[in-house]
Amino acid sequence: MNQDIKRRWVEALRSGQYKQGQLFLHSEDSFCCLGVLTDLYCLDHNIQWRKAWLGSAEKSFNSETERLHPKVMEWAGLNSPDPIAGSCHLSQFNDNGGTFTQIADLIERHL
Repeated sequence: MNQDIKRRWVEALRSGQYKQGQLFLHSEDSFCCLGVLTDLYCLDHNIQWRKAWLGSAEKSFNSETERLHPKVMEWAGLNSPDPIAGSCHLSQFNDNGGTFTQIADLIERHL
């Protein structure tokens, strides 16, 4: 993984600026851990999130709502749309109640 982006991702997860959510990259005002990384990509590239479908609260990045888009993966230097840190997929750990602080710790140790 790109070490500068890793540092920024970990800092963003620990910052308190992102409300944690589950199941989707970004829904209303919350993000999953992969959504935080995608949001950093969007900020760097001046890209806006879009509604996933009419009337939904979920937002998408290039039609992706649950996993990292290939452009985000390439930018971050990752080889999986749902990275494994330790023994679990980050999205699964997030959706099963792992906090952003715990996820940041996993990213620091394993990616």
